[in-house]
Amino acid sequence: MRLTRFADLFLLALAMSCSSSYPRADGEDAGVEADGATSLDASGEGGTVRTLGAVHVLSRDPCGALTAGSACAAQGVTTPTAGFTCASIVVDGCPGVPSSLGACVKVSEAPAPKGSILFFTGTYGTGLYDSTGATVVRSSENNGFRTIQVSWSQPGWDRTGGGTVAEACQPATVIDWAFREPSLQGASRDTGFCATGNSAGSSQVTYAVTHYGLGDELDEIVPSSGPVSARIDWGCDPALCPPGAACSLTPPATPCGNGAATRTIGYAQNAGAVALVNASEGTTTCGAANPPEPNVDAWRGDSVLDSPGATYVFPDTLVHQFLGCKDPSMFPVHGNLFAQRVDPLNGGRASLTWEATAPHELQTDPAAAADLAADLAANCVPRHR
Repeated sequence: MRLTRFADLFLLALAMSCSSSYPRADGEDAGVEADGATSLDASGEGGTVRTLGAVHVLSRDPCGALTAGSACAAQGVTTPTAGFTCASIVVDGCPGVPSSLGACVKVSEAPAPKGSILFFTGTYGTGLYDSTGATVVRSSENNGFRTIQVSWSQPGWDRTGGGTVAEACQPATVIDWAFREPSLQGASRDTGFCATGNSAGSSQVTYAVTHYGLGDELDEIVPSSGPVSARIDWGCDPALCPPGAACSLTPPATPCGNGAATRTIGYAQNAGAVALVNASEGTTTCGAANPPEPNVDAWRGDSVLDSPGATYVFPDTLVHQFLGCKDPSMFPVHGNLFAQRVDPLNGGRASLTWEATAPHELQTDPAAAADLAADLAANCVPRHR
C-alpha cells in the first residue's frame, strides 16, 4: 500500500501519532553526506554506513483477526492463527526514496527463542516466504527460532526509480527495527539475529551488510540464488564486462554433474529482470545495446560490488550463500561474483554451497530447504559479544 494521496497521508499522520516509531540510532555523531551516507566505518576495512529510515507500526493483530485495511489483510493473510502475529508497518524517511512503503510483517514467536530469523522474497518482495519456503520457516520455528517474514505492499521495495542502493534502505530499516524492537530481538546479543532471502530477496539482505552497516547487528546472512545485483551494469550490458571477470559460469561438476549449461551474466535473458532494473533505476535502456554512459554509471553505483562506500569484510557476520545447480538464469553468475569478492576477505566466515537439485526458487527444493534450515539452526548464534 503506497501512501501517496492526500487522504492517505492524512490517515498515516493520524496513525503515526499513536504508533511506534523506530528511527535508527547510530550513536556516534558522524555527519550526514548529501546522499544520506554517514562516515562510519562498519568493518574496519573502509566504507560508509548509509542512513536508515524509520518504521511506523500501524497495527499488530493475530494473523487470523486482522484489522481491515491493514497491509497483511490486503495481502490475504488470514491463517494460521495460533502463535502468529501480523504487523502492518510503514517505512519512510529513506534518503533518495521519494515515497513511503508499507509492509506486512508476519511473526511466529517461540518460547524462550534461540534468536530471530528474517525472511525476504524475490522480485519486488511482495510475497511471504512461507508461500514457497514453508519447510525452511517451519523448521526454523521447530528449531526454536522466532521467524519474521517481510512482505512488501504493492508495488514492492525496488520500484521507485530512486536507485537500488537507496531503495535497499527499506529492507535494511526493517532489519534494524526488528533488531531493536522490544517485542522482537530487543537489541539482545544473547541470542542469534539472522536474515535470509532468495533471488532479489538475497539482494535485500546483502545490501544491509555491504552498504548499511548491519553487520554490526546480523550474526549471519544466508543469500540464496544471488545476490542478483552484484554488477547491475554488466547485467544490463554484458559487453561492459572485461575479459577474465567471470561473467559466465559453468556450475561445478560436483555436485551439479557434468555437462551443465554455462550461464551468462546478462539480464536480457529474462524480461522480468530487465523490467525490475529499469523500474528501480529510473532507466529504460537496461538490456539494450550501447546504453548511455550516465545510465551505466548509475547501474555500477547501485551494484552490490564496486559501488561507492561498500564494505565486504564482516568480522562478526557469517555470509553463507546457496546457489542451485538447476537454476538456468543469470543470477548464479552474479552470486558467484559476490562470493569471489567476499569469501577470500572473510576466511572461515563466508561460504558458497551448490545445491544439486535446486531451481532458482531454491527454497522449494526439499534437499536445499533442509540444508538452508540446518545452516540457520547451526549458525544463527550470537557473534557480537
